[in-house]
Amino acid sequence: MDGQLAFTNTEPDVEFASATYTFDEDVEGATVTTNEITVTLGAASEVDATIDYAASDGTAVGTDYTVNAGTLTISAGEVSNTFTLSTLVDNIDEENET
Repeated sequence: MDGQLAFTNTEPDVEFASATYTFDEDVEGATVTTNEITVTLGAASEVDATIDYAASDGTAVGTDYTVNAGTLTISAGEVSNTFTLSTLVDNIDEENET
């Protein structure tokens, strides 16, 4: 292969650091709580990794959290970063929601 270069670009696995997250909706004196969600790569990348994310309704609906979406960047050589999800505080006794 004189004069030719071959590149292999494999993307690392992307996962949440935890399979589930628990957020408290009943914080005295607060109207919003900010919760960090950690995203991890299976291996460090040689270039910045960008991951698009968005929250969507399951059993938790728009009155339980603020809709957020964005792009998370994990810098080259790093294996994790966080984004935030804000939950709206209420005094409603509810079952666990997803």
